[in-house]
Amino acid sequence: MQALTRHQPMSLGRWNGRWSASALTCALLACLFGFTLAACAPPSRTQRPVTAAGQNAPGMTLVVMGASDAYGVGTDDLDRQNWPTQLAEDLPQPVHLVNLGIPGATMAQARQEELPVAAAQHPRILVLWLAVNDIIERVPLAAYSADLRAILATLKAESPGTHVFVGNVPDLAQLPFFYSYDPVALQAQVAAWNAAISQDCAAEGATLADLASGWGQLANHPEYVSPDGLHPSPLGALELAAYFDIVIRQTLHLNG
Repeated sequence: MQALTRHQPMSLGRWNGRWSASALTCALLACLFGFTLAACAPPSRTQRPVTAAGQNAPGMTLVVMGASDAYGVGTDDLDRQNWPTQLAEDLPQPVHLVNLGIPGATMAQARQEELPVAAAQHPRILVLWLAVNDIIERVPLAAYSADLRAILATLKAESPGTHVFVGNVPDLAQLPFFYSYDPVALQAQVAAWNAAISQDCAAEGATLADLASGWGQLANHPEYVSPDGLHPSPLGALELAAYFDIVIRQTLHLNG
């Protein structure tokens, strides 16, 4: 049975109702498996509180580092329909979930605010999915890659028993939010970022969850995207969780 624990936000402040209509309009993206996630950072952000019980919790501990998609933006129930919660329910039970998703988070912010909590849990599985916020905020690829590499290196050193899965960037040109972008330039940028993510995973011993190849079906499934045109819908969150579940089970040879 999945347990969702909570962690006191670190200087993040409360975001009215977690999300507002203006925040969605502002476009909080993050990287969505074939749809989207968090985007430009809001005036203030909030994070689900979490206890430090990960390594002592019964069953398997799953930690998710991410942004607004992990937080549940785009679904009808932020706590129950976000894709990390769905993934925790899909995996062999019992699963102890620590969902660290922060709306608007970039890789640098995750390194500063999510990583210390994640490493302290000593989870068996950690899923990290962050990139689109960095692209939207024009973070240089070299800076993004350095933060990703540092996160992976820290996890390897401080939590050597953790198997890390890193999601890459899907075809953003299929998302309504990006329709005003030059599709050729955008696809070239996504390809460059995905090449860097793949290299970083290989260098630090993480497993790449290749969303770019595994979820190229958005054009045929608009129902996977929420009405804001950015984030996973409830059905999209289910499909995203199912993809990560397949990759994790195949990699770790899990049954049940």
